[in-house]
Amino acid sequence: LALDPQRAAARIPLWSMISIPVSALSERAAFLAGSLRDEPGYIAAVVPAESYIGGGSAPIQPIPTAAIAISPPFPAPHASEAALAKALRQGDPPVIVRVQKGVVLLDMRTVPSNSDADLLDALRKVCHDLRSEGRRNGPGDSSGARP
Repeated sequence: LALDPQRAAARIPLWSMISIPVSALSERAAFLAGSLRDEPGYIAAVVPAESYIGGGSAPIQPIPTAAIAISPPFPAPHASEAALAKALRQGDPPVIVRVQKGVVLLDMRTVPSNSDADLLDALRKVCHDLRSEGRRNGPGDSSGARP
């Protein structure tokens, strides 16, 4: 497979992830960020970011990527980016995110395109579970609850 990059990209998940053009990642991120803003009410934007390949293979060689940045205010009772990240990691399915400079980052390079719907569902679940308690994140919060 190493001698045939096209076959390798199709059969080796790591090669598939690192071969996706940033433009394709940005398109997916824009769609997902829009969906997160529209329905669950997250404050979400597409931002340029960098991914790194593993801890031992090439930890100093960044790969450009696109990420979705979820900014404060976060859904109550998650008053911080760390609390929201923990809730997402402990969700079903778990969502592994990075916390950086006060925002929660979803690196699109690490999310297979066939998992976009699952990612949205997991993020909605965090909001919906909280909305059932009368809480919401972002503009238009009519509950009066503060994050």
